[in-house]
Amino acid sequence: GLQTPDRGTKYSCRHISLDPSSLAYWNWSWDEIVSYDLLVMFNYVFSQTEQKINYVGHSLGTLIALASFLEGKLVSQLKSAALLSPIAYLSHMNTKLGVVVAKSFVGE
Repeated sequence: GLQTPDRGTKYSCRHISLDPSSLAYWNWSWDEIVSYDLLVMFNYVFSQTEQKINYVGHSLGTLIALASFLEGKLVSQLKSAALLSPIAYLSHMNTKLGVVVAKSFVGE
């Protein structure tokens, strides 16, 4: 198995040109993870193993997987997907920030 070094985790802090203490390092959204990061990770694993991938995603990992699969990306390299605690609906957010985000979410 491979645990991916998703943006914002302690495993992703060795960027080649940006420092985690700079604002530029944090200037990203889950759209970039969908468009770039997950694609690169799938391509790397597939090129190393030449086998279809069994994907396990938790929370944000489910959101980026669903967005990628919906766009038709990665499906040819996918064998199965287990989506744990998926972020599928934002309407149940109850914190002030969560309510603002859920109401302004363009995807719904």
